[in-house]
Amino acid sequence: MTDAQVLSWTESVCPVCLKKIPAKRVKRGQAVFMEKTCPGHGDFEVEVWGGHLSYDD
Repeated sequence: MTDAQVLSWTESVCPVCLKKIPAKRVKRGQAVFMEKTCPGHGDFEVEVWGGHLSYDD
């Protein structure tokens, strides 16, 4: 995962084993991503906001 502005911490699930894992919402450019790491399956990220409108509003 790359350095980015952390907006918030949350929880998510590993898409492989479905265990609950810590996650963070990060802003890179105008987009917001959820980044998470499963100890058994590695790093995952997904774009959750494309940046067309302000995520902060």
